[in-house]
Amino acid sequence: MARIPFSVAIGEIQQSFRDVWSTLAPLAEATPFDWKKRRLINLADAVSKTDAVTKQQLDAVRALVTGINEEDQPTTGALSVGSGKVRRGAFSTRGAASSHAGEWFLASDHNNVTWYSTGAAWVYVAGVMYGTLSPDLKPTGLGTNDANYRFRSTDFLREYRWTGSAWEDAPGQPARGTIAYFTDGLLPGTGWSLCNATAGVTRSTPTGGTTTFTTPDLTASNRFIRSVATTTGGTGGAAMTHTHQVDPPSTTSGAPNINTTSGAGATTEVQAGSGTVVASSTHTHLMESHTHATDIAAFASAGPSGTGGDDALPPYLNLRPYIRL
Repeated sequence: MARIPFSVAIGEIQQSFRDVWSTLAPLAEATPFDWKKRRLINLADAVSKTDAVTKQQLDAVRALVTGINEEDQPTTGALSVGSGKVRRGAFSTRGAASSHAGEWFLASDHNNVTWYSTGAAWVYVAGVMYGTLSPDLKPTGLGTNDANYRFRSTDFLREYRWTGSAWEDAPGQPARGTIAYFTDGLLPGTGWSLCNATAGVTRSTPTGGTTTFTTPDLTASNRFIRSVATTTGGTGGAAMTHTHQVDPPSTTSGAPNINTTSGAGATTEVQAGSGTVVASSTHTHLMESHTHATDIAAFASAGPSGTGGDDALPPYLNLRPYIRL
């Protein structure tokens, strides 16, 4: 297939072949005989305007018409699209805006992020570049005219926006530090880390960088999360080993009761004479003028019962805690 010069606009190429094909198409279904006294079809190529074209010639023209499109152009070539020329190549080949006024440029090493040259500057138009934060593959050399340029980190599944002077989280990104629970077989994967006290875990930052930290320990110690209004990260508790201190309060006895048979209280009857005889009727002692104070000594309860102390816990469901990086 013949190559088309870069300077020829693709629209012009396609229109030219459409014009040729509209003339030749009616002859595509001609019979093997030329009823106008011309040579037999398919026996020889047409060499003049009075000759009938062969089927092979028609097929060749048709292949050219359907085969020419943007993909056939070299990546460093140029096409005329709309009112401006479009070039595609490595970002380093973009050139000065003043030399490419009115042109569009697609950076092949930026996932085809597109700029437009005003003649005074290249202005970011559209597109998202994909790469990692660790190692850092964000583009360098961006300026005020690149505002809203987007970079998608594949190692944290986050998108960043260039403000014109710095990187920031693009709107709608998931909050870092969010802890969520997952079941086996449905674990979150990229952008999350298990909360198992691992040190040196790399996480993203709001400015497009990375740092390291130690994940919270929510697995080995079987901790639950407690809400606080102050500094987070504090730990404590020992549900499996604790005992309860019991100290019953001091109390007093009640008033004495009355003998239900004789009606006598807890009194002593003394007879006059040579001795004292205590009444022998059945009775209880009514302590009419005082009560007895009772104070049981403090003591500790036993530890939780059951193997592993499970019955000292409320009903539970085991899940895996992950933190968003």
